[in-house]
Amino acid sequence: MRERVKAEVYLLTLIIGLASTPIVSCGGPGGQDERSGTSTSARTNLPEQVMNELGGRNPAIVQVQILAISSIPWSTARLAGLARGSTGEEFRGSFEDELFCTFVADSTLTRVLKVLDIQATPRWNDYTVHFERLDMDSLIVVGKAISGNGEETRKSYNWLD
Repeated sequence: MRERVKAEVYLLTLIIGLASTPIVSCGGPGGQDERSGTSTSARTNLPEQVMNELGGRNPAIVQVQILAISSIPWSTARLAGLARGSTGEEFRGSFEDELFCTFVADSTLTRVLKVLDIQATPRWNDYTVHFERLDMDSLIVVGKAISGNGEETRKSYNWLD
C-alpha cells in the first residue's frame, strides 16, 4: 500500500511538473534519425518529440502543452499521454492550427513510442481532452468544450496495436 501511495505521489508530481512548463519550442542541434527523419535530440525531450509528431500534420505548430500523463495498468514500461499543440494564440481560420495528440510514451518520458491519434480541435481555444478510463489494452479519451457549450466526444484506442 505504501509503495502505491509513493507511486501515485510521484505521478502527480510528474504531472504537475509537466504542467508547470507547458510551452516548448522545437529546434537546436542534433542529428537525424534515419528511420523517422526526426532529430535525435528530440528523443530526449518529450514535449519536443510530441511537437515533431504534430508538425507532421501541421508544420506551423510552434508550441506544445502536455495535458496529461497517466500510467497504463499492468505496464511499467509505458505511459499514456495527451498533448495540445497550436500555432499561437490567434485564430487564423483553420482548426488544424490547434491539434490534440493521444500517445504512448516510455516510462522515462524521453520517447514517444506510438501516436494513437492526432485530431484537430472542433472549437478553437475552447476545447480540452482528458482520460476517462485506462485499462489493460485500451484507453478512452473524452474531449469537450471548456466553456461547457457543445457535445462531448469519446474515443477509444487500443494502445497495444
